[in-house]
Amino acid sequence: MLWKILIFLCFLAIMPHQVAAAKDDKKNSTKLSPNITEIPPPIDKALTTYELKYIIGAHKFGEFLAFEKKSAVFLFGSKHNPQIAVGYPDTGDGFRVSAVDVVSIQDSKTGELVITRGGPGVRQIEVSISASQTKLWFYHIKVYGTLW
Repeated sequence: MLWKILIFLCFLAIMPHQVAAAKDDKKNSTKLSPNITEIPPPIDKALTTYELKYIIGAHKFGEFLAFEKKSAVFLFGSKHNPQIAVGYPDTGDGFRVSAVDVVSIQDSKTGELVITRGGPGVRQIEVSISASQTKLWFYHIKVYGTLW
């Protein structure tokens, strides 16, 4: 059994590593366009909501879910432009980021995700998520990473 583990570890050590270029500051920030899906309302008088999906990087074999954050459902009385900045890790270095999946649910089709620090291929990432003219907002962020 031990020799099987050693062969597996040797295989992982010789796999090619792909490192993507990283973004270091706001001058080099990257804006992404979402994939928008309309969610049918559960009742007739409910707000029409949209699911905006942002995908950064590419999923890789052997990656871990390194970080996950969900918001509460924010209901505003009038239209607002909510925004939040989220980073991984809080301090130091974490797993090498391979992919980030962000889902935003809101009642408008306009939103934006900007990578403000780090990115795929490095050990940290910070993103800014915003929605425009919405009364309802929810976000869910998943950061995936690898050991190398």
